[in-house]
Amino acid sequence: MKKWIKDYLTFSRKERNAAIVVSLLIVFFLVLPYVYPTKNATITVDEESQWQLDSLLEQAEVSEPAKSSTANYPHQTFADKQATVFEPFFFDPNTVDEQGWKKLGLRDKTIHTIINYRNKGGKFKQPEDIRKIWGLQPEEAERMIPYIKIASISTTDKFNFKSNQAPSNSPTKPTQIDINKATANDLKFMAGMTNGLPYKIIKYREKLGGFLRLDQLKETFGMNDTAMQQISLFCTLDNPTITQINLNTAQENELSSHPYIDKNLAKALVLYRQLHGNYHQVEDIKKIVFIKEPLYQKISPYLKVN
Repeated sequence: MKKWIKDYLTFSRKERNAAIVVSLLIVFFLVLPYVYPTKNATITVDEESQWQLDSLLEQAEVSEPAKSSTANYPHQTFADKQATVFEPFFFDPNTVDEQGWKKLGLRDKTIHTIINYRNKGGKFKQPEDIRKIWGLQPEEAERMIPYIKIASISTTDKFNFKSNQAPSNSPTKPTQIDINKATANDLKFMAGMTNGLPYKIIKYREKLGGFLRLDQLKETFGMNDTAMQQISLFCTLDNPTITQINLNTAQENELSSHPYIDKNLAKALVLYRQLHGNYHQVEDIKKIVFIKEPLYQKISPYLKVN
């Protein structure tokens, strides 16, 4: 046993020295990071590279509009996207002045871009060319295009563009149309008429029997507040005439086809007539217990008694 212990647990002088050296090396490498702390490398960026990086980050904050092949436009910063008010009028983008652009809801930087474009000889040949303006948002272009009327450009006009003497262009009040007489083609040319809205308005008008108030346009399927605001600038109601339903002859299906009369109300109107005889006046429908004053005021203009 003693021999075994001596053979396996006893070290020679060389082995002891080697163990000491290894131990010292381990301690040295463990202490080294505390004696000589690692320094973070500093990355230096030259001024030009930093400017390019800042420009890329700035442009990433806004959606990139279509680029014009005729002019170099400055990019638009995010801070320049302040809220604006859109006051539409018919205008020529080749002549409208700075105040006119502001009424159309554009920002100062975008207006400056347009003016510079015109001063360099640029011109708009068709309404869709407005999309070329650098910094103009797609939704801004879409809402302006229906109001653009480009006049023919004479030689004198071309000279004026280059000399910054654009002809005057005063706002023109949009032509208004009676909403009860308008056709789908008439409505197509109004601002805000998208996604088949002209046909939806005509269809709803026919089901309703005609509009009595402009705010009834809001009831059209697909109509939103923005479209309603733009459309109301063009629409009027001059002595509105509507189609009325005869309470004494109409059946349930005819009554319930009206947007203001559901199936239960249609059934009640016919049942009351069967039980009590013909209506003498439209106001008789108030005798039906669930027809309260607000409902009566809503449906009565579309009813008649013959």
